[in-house]
Amino acid sequence: MTAPIDHKRRFIAAIRTGRLDIGDAARRAGLTFRDACEVWAEGVAAKRLAMAEDVPGFRHIVEVGR
Repeated sequence: MTAPIDHKRRFIAAIRTGRLDIGDAARRAGLTFRDACEVWAEGVAAKRLAMAEDVPGFRHIVEVGR
């Protein structure tokens, strides 16, 4: 199943506002956690999203190749 383009746009816009994990990005984008996970999974599969770790235990989503 493919995430709707609107979900993708809202999710990307959310992660561009700050260092967010999937749950925080979902809330900021107005998506369910499941919808955000779907966007995340597609982004990782396309090698466009990744998880970064600033310090141990503090992970956030980043765009790759931007």
